[in-house]
Amino acid sequence: MIRTPLTVCLPLVVVTAASAALAQTRAVPLRGLDYGPGRVDVANVRDYSGQTVSACGRIVRVDSRNRIIWVSDLLKVEVRADVDVTKLYGTVACAKGLVELKSIQGGGTYAQMLTETAAQIEQIGGTGPYTPPRR
Repeated sequence: MIRTPLTVCLPLVVVTAASAALAQTRAVPLRGLDYGPGRVDVANVRDYSGQTVSACGRIVRVDSRNRIIWVSDLLKVEVRADVDVTKLYGTVACAKGLVELKSIQGGGTYAQMLTETAAQIEQIGGTGPYTPPRR
């Protein structure tokens, strides 16, 4: 009978078990918050590239000079309408428009949207915790 040292067998068992565990795990899609019918959480906005959607989330950055808002650092929205973007900072809002993926110099992409009218930007929550609508 051939005897294999434990120092050889144990690493093989660990590698085999780890490989089996990795093969069974899958990426779990982000669930996101419920902002009501017809609205998507900005965490999933990249899934809607090339489509017109109403994407919602907290406004985390505002560039008032260039009229740009960032929704949860995931969606850049250029606001061409007559909207005071500084009043949106820290609130929960939805922006409706065509989602485009733009390239970043050095690699990667980000989602961008352009709004033309004030009706395309809707503030749905204040600066406090967001409460989803009741059905």
